[in-house]
Formats: sequence, structure tokens, C-alpha cells
Amino acid sequence: MKLRFYCWSILVLACAIYLSISLFRGYHFDSSIMALLPESEQSPAEVLATQHLVNASDRRLIFLLRDSDKPRSALAAKAFAETLNDSQLFSNIQGQSSASATASWQAFYQARRYQLLSGNSRQRLQSNDPTLVDDSLGRLFSPLASLVAGQLLDDPLQLFFQWQLAVIPAFPFTLEDGWLTRTDDEHHYRLIATEISGNPYDIIYQKQVMSTLAKAEAALPPETTLLSSGLMLHAAHGAKQAIGEISTIGIGSALGILLLLFACFRQLRAVVIAFLPIVVGCSFALACSLFLFDSVHLITLAFGAGLVGVAIDYSLHFLCAHNPEDVPENKNAENKSQHQASSVLRSILPSLSMGLASSVLAYAAQGMAPFPGLRQMAAFSALGLIGAWLTVVCWLPVLQASKPIAFNTALIHQLKSWQSRWPNIESLWLKITLATLTLSFATLVYTIEGNDDIRLLQTSPPELLSEDIAVQQLLGAASPARYLVLEGGSVEALLQREEVLTEKLDNAINVGQIANYMSTSQFLPSQQRQQSNHSLLEKTVYAPLGQLHQLALRGQLTGIEAPAQQAFKDTPLNILQLNDWLDTTMSELTTHLWIGEYQGHYYSLITLFGIKDTEAIAQLDQLAQTLKGVEFVDRIADISLLLANYRQQLTQWLVLAYGLVLTLTTLRYGRQAWRVVSAPALASLAVLSLLQLSGSPITVFHGLALLLVLGIGLDASIFLQDSDNSPYTWLAVTLSSLTTLLAFGLLALSSTPVLHYFGVTVLLGIICVWLLAPCFVTRQTPCQKGVNTPL
Repeated sequence: MKLRFYCWSILVLACAIYLSISLFRGYHFDSSIMALLPESEQSPAEVLATQHLVNASDRRLIFLLRDSDKPRSALAAKAFAETLNDSQLFSNIQGQSSASATASWQAFYQARRYQLLSGNSRQRLQSNDPTLVDDSLGRLFSPLASLVAGQLLDDPLQLFFQWQLAVIPAFPFTLEDGWLTRTDDEHHYRLIATEISGNPYDIIYQKQVMSTLAKAEAALPPETTLLSSGLMLHAAHGAKQAIGEISTIGIGSALGILLLLFACFRQLRAVVIAFLPIVVGCSFALACSLFLFDSVHLITLAFGAGLVGVAIDYSLHFLCAHNPEDVPENKNAENKSQHQASSVLRSILPSLSMGLASSVLAYAAQGMAPFPGLRQMAAFSALGLIGAWLTVVCWLPVLQASKPIAFNTALIHQLKSWQSRWPNIESLWLKITLATLTLSFATLVYTIEGNDDIRLLQTSPPELLSEDIAVQQLLGAASPARYLVLEGGSVEALLQREEVLTEKLDNAINVGQIANYMSTSQFLPSQQRQQSNHSLLEKTVYAPLGQLHQLALRGQLTGIEAPAQQAFKDTPLNILQLNDWLDTTMSELTTHLWIGEYQGHYYSLITLFGIKDTEAIAQLDQLAQTLKGVEFVDRIADISLLLANYRQQLTQWLVLAYGLVLTLTTLRYGRQAWRVVSAPALASLAVLSLLQLSGSPITVFHGLALLLVLGIGLDASIFLQDSDNSPYTWLAVTLSSLTTLLAFGLLALSSTPVLHYFGVTVLLGIICVWLLAPCFVTRQTPCQKGVNTPL
């Protein structure tokens, strides 16, 4: 006994040292909700596109300053940007700018103007559309004349001008007073786009940025309103919420358990002994998790805080097994304590071991789910229970060998009274009642349709979501969750594939399925397209008696034909190459579209604006399927479908877990094994039925929680079955059920959907298990008599 005590002490000390060093070095816990999601079965193109967009968007924060007074809004924006810049927490702040950027953009493409045509201009030139000249003359003698007349010799039919209008999606912000500004409903919006320099999921960095934003916002005039958008804002809220809930759940559970134990044992020593396996188990689990995983999620810690209600089960059974009825009357108090310390562990060790094995088996089934975060939860919980079990086995016999346990005798007598009146499965009326309930529950469960919408996992408050949506609508931003990803064997092949697809997207715009799109090939046409455009202009616009001649003749623009043709001849074909485009600042606004090379293949994506409805989404998906090397990505639908697939798989794993547990318990209980499994099984059916009747969505996370109901329910059933209906065992089961209700009851109040679903399911499940488990217990089990029931 002493050897076990010292060996476990050394291991616990090593874990404590490792845990202290890791936390002292500033270990950063993960707070990304996406870490809880399955590892998607995506194609390489979709994986690259997703990573590329995530890397581009995760660090971006957008701010809009709204004010009814335009000069005041500019001053407020300037002060806000200066506060951000002074913090040195941002790698890039785009606030005030000048018109030089637009001029540089135009100058870069000006030298290649004869190689650039919009899709509409190409079609009209190819069909020799006679209205092309009329439209060009109309612009020359319209309010647009100031924009196009200056380029009359270089761009007589305004084809380069038309290309610029086509490739730049309509942006509602214009440059005013050096700020990108939008005026809408008597309000003026000033735009500040930033890029953070740190990890958006780093909690310490989050606090620094949020503190800076709060300081900058506090300094704004009362009339100025700040609107913000960015992933980090949601991540910071989620981290703050998770940390708060960790404290609430852990402290709330501990205080509730403390009061329960004092009410039962009325001894501080018994309370300390009860809590010791919890503290050691959680510390052991955290140390092992830090060692096993690259990063530990905050929700893992919050879920682990609920382990309090499960791990205490072992210490409670140990304490309750120290009852005076099991000790010979001729022993004095000291001898009684020594007798119990040496024998109680041997008497409950089979039940403790069976309870641990069944619980770990249930967590192992949970760990098979392809959710990285949930695998962590399963590992943390299983390791915590193992640590708690080892603490009970190795430490408590030594620590409890000094004094006997003083029980609340009134409570024991009350439990005996309840126990004598508790219904048993041997009675006919209970058999009929449970059979009817089982049939009813099974019918309800059969009608359940799972809800796998990823948006159910949203942790941000409505006001933050509304503000984010408002900013995106004001910006006219592309859909971040739906886009097209393309693959090609070379840069040229990929750009040509884009050009084929964009022609079809132009048709989608014409029929109203989408409002617009943005692609790399708009800004960097393929070499084939550039050569074709140049040749088309040469054969149509600049040919003798061509459309340039018609323009000069009908518009009485004498003297422009020869100089314009000479300008065309003097401008050589200068193919725009990928590296030329990437090496300039011109590509900064569209660099998110170009993914690049991966394992000999090249990838890009096309973002979509204003997708009309679900029918348009289906049409886009169908369009992608008709073209080689093109995929339509709908992240919301893909993840929801993935959750649905894994919910169905988890149902199969749950059935398998019950099969494995039934097999394991049959080895010990023989034909009586059904009595051990029936309570958690019927409780699971009851929980699902109650959730269905209440209108609650049934998700994959409810299924994972049912694995916990199985593990906790087996503990209760095993100890009751092995105890020959001892009131002290029922006391331990009742106390462990109450402590679990406290832990997971608080979890059910969580605003984090994943924790809430776990909590509600386990809360209802434990109540049902506590009510049902005594019903299936035999008054005297074969195990207690030392007789094995044959199979």
C-alpha cells in the first residue's frame, strides 16, 4: 500500500512540475470554434482555397466611423487610426490615402491597354456590332466626357475605359478628403482597414487589441459611432465567454459539492479527501493533454470542469464504504478504522475498476469521432478519471487510515426508507410501465430528424453579428463562405480555364443569379487572351475603314484617325506575366484570388457577389460540375453535411459502445448483465424523447453527451448491483448524481452551444439514470454470494 502511495506521489509531482513550467512559459490555449469541427474530407483544391482565404481574412479588422457631420467624421477617423498605430499591434493600417494609388493602377495597365478587353467589348467587336461606335460617341458628348476625352488618341472607342469599369466591382466608397467615404441616409462613413500583427486566437494578444479598441472608441466624439468587423472580435468574445464559464462551472460545481458533502459527512477531512481525486485527476489530465496535443482548447477546459461531478464518484464510494455496519462490533474505534482502511479498497476495487473501464470505454468511443476538439475532451475526461481512480487506489487507503467516517445518520435512515419503497423490475406494474415507456420513447426517437446547421454553433451575441453584417453590407463584400476554386496544370492553363468559366458567370449575372464576381484573369488575362485581344483590335478598330474610321467620320473628329492608328502601331505587344503582376502593388487588392502552385499544379479562386438564393447556389454548383478543374465551395453546406454524416456515424458508434459494454458486463454478471445496461439505455431514449418533444435541435453533440450518460449510468448501476442494496452505496450514488447534476446543470446554462447541448443532455440523462438504476437492481446478486450465473 505504501509503495503504491509513493509511486503515484512521484508521478503526480512530475505532472505538477511539468504543468507549472508550461503555464509559466505563457502557454496559449486555443479559442477557435472551428477547432471543434471535423477534419473535412475535401479535395486538395478546396483545402488550399480554404486555408488561403482563412489566412487572408483571419488577421483583417475593418472599421467604419459613422457621423452626420463629414468634417467631424474625418477628424474622428484620423484620431482613431493614430491610436491604433501608436499601439504597434497592427502590421498594416489603411486609413487616409491619396489619388496616387488610383493613378499608379491606371499607369500600370495603360502600357498594355491594347491587350485588355471586357467580355462585353470582345463580343461586340467579334460580331461587328454597329452600335459600338454610337455608344462611344455618346460618351464623348455626355457628362463622362471629362473622363474619356483626355484619352481620345490612346483609347478612341473607350474600350480600355470599359475594361476598367468591368474588372473593378462596384465599390460604394469613394475617395473624399483622403478617406474612403460613403454617404448614406445623411450619414457619412469613413473606412479604416487594418491587419493585426499577432495570432487572432492568442488570448493575451486579444486582450491587448480589445483594450486598444476600447481606448480608441472612448476617445471618439459622442456623435460618432464605431462599426467593426473581423474574426478576432468574435474570437475574443468567445474566449472571454469560455473563460468566464470555466470559472462559473468549476467554482459553482465545487461550492455545490462542498455543501453537499458537509451536509452528509459534517467533516472537513472527509470533504478534503473527496475533493483530492478531483484536483489530482484534473491536474493529471491537463498535464497529459498539454504533452499530447499541440494546443488545448478552452472548451476542453470548460468541459473538463464538469469532470468534477464524475471523478468524485470514486472517492464518494470509497468514503461511503467506510460504514460501521461492515466492521465487527468488538473492535474499538481505532481498530475499526484500521480494519476499514485495509479492507474497504479490496471490497470496492472490482466495482471501481468496472466503473472506470466502462467509462473509459464510453470516452474511447467519443474519441473515435473525427472532431479534434472533441477528441481532446474525450482524452481529457478519460485521463482525468484514470488519475482520480489511481488517487483513490493509491492514496486514500493511506490518508483515511487514521479516523473513521462520521455519517449523517438521519440521512442514512431516510435513504433506507426510500430504498424499501423504491419500485423494482420484479413487480408486474413496473414491467408494464417501463415496457410502455420504452416503446413510446423508441417511436419518438425514430421520428427524430437531426439539425446539423453549423450556424447552431455560433457563439457571438446577436448585436456583434448584426454589426458585422451591417459592415459587410455597407462594403458590398463578396460572400466569404461561397466561392469557386479552380485548378490547372500551368499558369496559362489555369487562366484560360478561368476565362471559360467567367464567360458563363457573365450569363449568370445577366439572368440575375449573381450580382458580380472577381477573378484573377480579369486583372491578369491569359497570354492567349492578350494576344487574341490585340489581334482583334488590329482587325476591327484599327484596320483601314475600321471602327476608328467610322468614329472619326460620324463624330466629325478630324485628325484623330492617323494619330490613333500610329499610337497603336508604336505600342508593341507586351504580354503581362504573372510575376510582373505579383511584384507590383497592383495585385494587393486581388492577391487573395491567387493561391499559387502546389505539387506541380496551380490554383486560384473566384469570389462571388450577391448570390440571389438557394436556387442560384444549386445552379452554380451544377455549373462547376460541368467544367473540368472547377469546384463550387459552399462552406456552410459542406460543414453541415459533414456534421450530418458524423452524427449518423456517431449513432452507430453509440450502439457499438452499448454492445461492447454489454459484452464486458456479461463476463462479470452473466445473464444479469441487462440489469446494468438497462438504466443508461432507457435514460438515453428518454432524454432524446424529451428533447424532441421540447423542440430542441438534435445535433451530433447530443449524441456525444449520450456517451457520457452511458458511462455515468454504468457507474451507478454497477455499484448498486454489487452492493446488495446497501444504503451507503445508494448514498454514494445519490451524492455522485447530485454532484454531476451540479456540474453539468451549470454546463447546460452555458451560452456556448457545444457546452449547452452537452449539459442539457447529461442533466436530463443523470436524472433519469438516478430514477431508473435502483429499479433494475436485484436484492441479492450472485456476485455478492460468490456465485457466477452461467451464460
